Amino acid sequence: MKLYKLIASLLLFSISSLAYSVNTGHADVSLIKFSNNGSQTNEIFVGIKMDMQKNWHTYWKNPGDSGGPIEVSWTLPDGMTISDIYWPTPKLIPYAPLMTYGYKDFVIFPFKISYENYDELDQISADINFLICDDICVPEKAFINTNFKSITFDNELLEWINKVPNVTLPVLAKQTDNNLELRFSSNNKIESVYFFADQKDIVLHADKQTFLKEENNWLLNISTEDNPKHNEKLNGVIVINDESYLVDSEITIENISNKSITVIQALIFAFIGGLILNLMPCVFPIISLKVLSFISISGDSTFKIRAHSMIFSLGVIASFLIIALLLIGSQGKWFDCWLGISTSITNNSWNIEYFNVFNRAGSLDGY
Repeated sequence: MKLYKLIASLLLFSISSLAYSVNTGHADVSLIKFSNNGSQTNEIFVGIKMDMQKNWHTYWKNPGDSGGPIEVSWTLPDGMTISDIYWPTPKLIPYAPLMTYGYKDFVIFPFKISYENYDELDQISADINFLICDDICVPEKAFINTNFKSITFDNELLEWINKVPNVTLPVLAKQTDNNLELRFSSNNKIESVYFFADQKDIVLHADKQTFLKEENNWLLNISTEDNPKHNEKLNGVIVINDESYLVDSEITIENISNKSITVIQALIFAFIGGLILNLMPCVFPIISLKVLSFISISGDSTFKIRAHSMIFSLGVIASFLIIALLLIGSQGKWFDCWLGISTSITNNSWNIEYFNVFNRAGSLDGY
């Protein structure tokens, strides 16, 4: 009988544990909680604990060159709300030639729950989707449905809460060409510094970030994409000598070196482009057919021939103008508009003069 009770107790314990722990294939995922007596009342932290297989990793909110962040959908009792993820500071996870940001082997993602009455904290469920990678990447999923009071208190959650940066470092940010400059002050000698940008498609993650000491501050240089489209503010995490700080700074966009060309240069390139275009096998015969149509009406008056030529040219120019205006409406590129117009004018002038249509039409009157 005692043996039976022991087996029953172990079985009950196992079923209870499975209620809020899931093995997804490459990770054991569970919910834990932590209450800080010094924090505000009616608040408690819960964490998604991921114990991954050795060398496997998952990702920060900006995964870097590849990957994707964890996504969680919560179902909570009435009167209970939950925050977004409190993101712990990530680590660099290189995978040549890529650079990614995330957590290797183990991570806890903290969330803050606010409630009205602790006794009303009842069923809670978390639908968790995440990407986990080693040499390959596997999308995995865990669905945990449990009673809130049965979630284990775990002080390890506090360790990961403390890895979430909460101090904002004053930073001067400036974008110049393909380089983002961050200037900040520090009284200590800096051995290492790295900036993790919140926003995607800004930083070239695989490029080395370099820093140097200036007279009154430190300068961190970060390679960026061509003409990156920054948000109103630059946000992220900067890690200085293993200490993490938030960055929440206005950013100055310095006049990026003007790589556009002048109108004269545009006309020259348009002329050269017209020469090349007209000699292409797919274009040259079409121009010849058009010229032959001019010759076919060579017996008519010179005015009619020239009017026909002008209508043809204006039609092509009008088509280019419409396309250019559509580009302006979608992207605001006025230079592209003038380049398109100048190209069309040059091309069509060349088309006509190349075959000496006006003079030839007059010389064929007596043909």
